[in-house]
Amino acid sequence: MPWQSLTLDVDAAEAEAMWPGAGARATVLVDRHYVTLAPYRAGRRNIFVVRQDSGILVRYAESTDEALVLQPRDPGFPAVVLPAASLTDVIVGRVAQVSLKAA
Repeated sequence: MPWQSLTLDVDAAEAEAMWPGAGARATVLVDRHYVTLAPYRAGRRNIFVVRQDSGILVRYAESTDEALVLQPRDPGFPAVVLPAASLTDVIVGRVAQVSLKAA
């Protein structure tokens, strides 16, 4: 299967949750094929682009029996809990690369 990817611009407020202190917007390269919560690299957490309502979040994700828990890197931002659903319905893909841009 060919690698399916897309790039997304992430505004500064959303980028701050995952890259605190950067004071920048970010462009992320998203691997659309990788929609599993299994680690892509052993011992490292994956960052995902996840659909929420009419927007997106860029967060670490983990699953419980009842929910998908989305956690920011910056503890000053709240975790987001989404009702359990098919992961492929809410996960857009794994963040493969991040490019920070000055605000």
